[in-house]
Amino acid sequence: MLNTIVRTGQVLELFTRSRPEWGVTEIASVLGVPKSNAHEIVSSLASIDLLRRTGRSRYRLGWRIMTMASEVVEARALRQHAPEYMRRLARATHESCHLAVWDGRRLIFVARVLGDDGVVQQHAEAGSMLFAHCTASGKVLLADLPWDEVVDRVERGGGLVARTQHSITSFDVLREELALVREQGWGTNREEADPGVSGVAVAVRQPDGRPIAALSVSMARERFDGLVRLHLPLIRKIARRLEKAIAEEIALAEREEIREVDYPEVRPLAVERSTKPTAASSLATASPLSQSSILTV
Repeated sequence: MLNTIVRTGQVLELFTRSRPEWGVTEIASVLGVPKSNAHEIVSSLASIDLLRRTGRSRYRLGWRIMTMASEVVEARALRQHAPEYMRRLARATHESCHLAVWDGRRLIFVARVLGDDGVVQQHAEAGSMLFAHCTASGKVLLADLPWDEVVDRVERGGGLVARTQHSITSFDVLREELALVREQGWGTNREEADPGVSGVAVAVRQPDGRPIAALSVSMARERFDGLVRLHLPLIRKIARRLEKAIAEEIALAEREEIREVDYPEVRPLAVERSTKPTAASSLATASPLSQSSILTV
């Protein structure tokens, strides 16, 4: 099994900008493997769209590779733009800000900026993991999933563990909480992960609408009710800016890829002439909405 995985990686590494197309015989020759083995590998890769066939025994990278690459672009955009935006948010709110992602079972904190008055949560350091159900960030990431998937992934992540007396320990309660998150567009944590600490979070979304991360602000419980509504517009503004940066990075990557796409020759089709009118189609492009906020970012 390991040898097969290694060979598969070696095959994919052959496809470069300088040489984007390979034949089975060529692959077998370069890797020093029987042609039948090379054919089996490229056929398997083509069956899951990691390669695409362009001619008899000729292959190029498939569209699924481009989809996977876009996720890498999104992560790169987050690493590049999130720290500065989070510093601005921390300066404006004087509270601690966090950026987190979900690995399918638990929440992973990927960045943190401490505010002047911000609380310090040891479990929220970059690289730390936490149960999703007891954090504001985890709730906004869970809220987009089908309920059956939420239950399955939470259970595989350790279940509804009670970190404090305020933690959610019932799936019925969690279901109601996630419905509220979907309705209002943001999530909260009221002393559910740490006693005396609450937080509010919004999702950072990909161009297709799926959440890629969650941006949150944590604060002392006694300040939460008075400040959450004040901070929420700022958090949303920063999240939208991150989404814009991600979309721009993806668009740039797609423009670069499109220059390398080998479009197959299109043969004209014989069609019957018709006197029937054809329906006109048009594309409407929405102009970006202007934003106003008390925070300049």
